[in-house]
Amino acid sequence: FKTTAAAGSQYLMLTRITAAFGRDLGLPGGPAEYRAARQIVKEAQKRWAAHVSSCVEEVAKNLVEHTRAVIENVVGKHPGLQTKVVELLHALIRELQTSLVKRKDDLLDRLEGAPDLFTQNDHYLTDSFDRAQKHIRRCLQRTVQTNNLTNEERTNLNALLAKGGQNVEDLYAPDPRDDAIWCMAAADAYHKIAFKRFCDMLPRIVDDALLRSFASRSQDVLMAGLQAFEASNQDLQKWFVEDDSSQQIRQDLEAKVKRQKTGSEMLNKALNSA
Repeated sequence: FKTTAAAGSQYLMLTRITAAFGRDLGLPGGPAEYRAARQIVKEAQKRWAAHVSSCVEEVAKNLVEHTRAVIENVVGKHPGLQTKVVELLHALIRELQTSLVKRKDDLLDRLEGAPDLFTQNDHYLTDSFDRAQKHIRRCLQRTVQTNNLTNEERTNLNALLAKGGQNVEDLYAPDPRDDAIWCMAAADAYHKIAFKRFCDMLPRIVDDALLRSFASRSQDVLMAGLQAFEASNQDLQKWFVEDDSSQQIRQDLEAKVKRQKTGSEMLNKALNSA
């Protein structure tokens, strides 16, 4: 933070905190400063949704393109079969994508959108909170200004603090903006924890709900959609009708083989009559 930005932010924090006073018994979460920090985090989390939707759409798009390329490579010479397989697998992808969106919304709304802030990583939260608070106080010039001390005074001060298990950065002057400073530091520290947790969970959900589900269900979907066990031989044969180019290549090869056989027979007759 620059000093001006920090000053503007702490004014907004104080406004939020003041608006929350007087409702402590009616809402969960504790003091007004905590609820103000919680609201800041919630507003930040709302901006995650657009990026999450973009991620889901991108993964689904890549899966569609990959399956289309594989299908073309494997059964591309059989247009009827290719069209049907593409139709079946892309319908499966759309179904799984719809299910994935519901799980994504559940992660955003029910888990990360829970009424209260929560983490098991209290040591990370505390460390991040302390560092954020010290940074904000430095920007607001509410820490000890050791530049005004002589070298001997700084040495003595550091020695006394070290003896007491502290350091200069742990000292700060009380400030009427302490509530806002606490609120800013708490929101910043918790958002880091929550965002990292979310970034770890989202790829696992995408992998489980879309990619792994597609891999495990695609075979059954194809067998059922093509009626591999129920259809007659005639019905199954229609899937393997070759396209025009394949038929032309086959006819050309058959004609070449026929010419070669005819030529071989003519040579054999000429040798036998010689």
